[in-house]
Amino acid sequence: MNRLLSLIGLLLILSACGVEPIPTRTYTIGDPLLSEDFSNSFGWEQYDQSGARLQMIDGVYRVQAQTEGAFAWGLKAQNFTDTVIEARVSVNSADTGNGYGLMCRASPSSTGEGYYFLVGTDGTYTIRVGDDQQVEALVAWAHTDRLDRTIGAQNVLRAVCVADYLALYVNGWFVAEARDDRYRSGYAGIAYATARNESILVEFDDFRVWEAD
Repeated sequence: MNRLLSLIGLLLILSACGVEPIPTRTYTIGDPLLSEDFSNSFGWEQYDQSGARLQMIDGVYRVQAQTEGAFAWGLKAQNFTDTVIEARVSVNSADTGNGYGLMCRASPSSTGEGYYFLVGTDGTYTIRVGDDQQVEALVAWAHTDRLDRTIGAQNVLRAVCVADYLALYVNGWFVAEARDDRYRSGYAGIAYATARNESILVEFDDFRVWEAD
């Protein structure tokens, strides 16, 4: 654990100094397991409650929320193990205190368990792990220049979940990694986090999952 914390600390220092971080592991993409253009809602969660609306509309998976500071998610009812997950995401709101991204190995019971790969509307990123009580940081929020923060711009997010290795890529660039072995399989999906008294409008498209080694 001390070695992991030291590695994460080094990566964050390098990023702050303007030096590109380098992943400590490589991965290989295998067979495609899922390809979604959100033209239909089969197997995906949708809801409209408590100030949050998650729905498929006009060929995108849209999040529109104004809640009192919480993590939420939308999952595909399909189990995966070692995967690479990717989606094209656009933000259409100006508030800068929110986050959005991908989930892997989420609990089928939709209790918040699983891994979160998030970027912030303020140009930050994080990797987190959730249980039924809280969502805690494996990599704390830090800044990246790889995220296009223009309203309506599309960013491609990629999450790597292979064995205990977790990594986040933004627009093809590696930004962070962590190790954790609490969850080895589960659902894939999208996630978002809202700051208090702020709103978020995010659209996900071209959601893909591949086998990975």
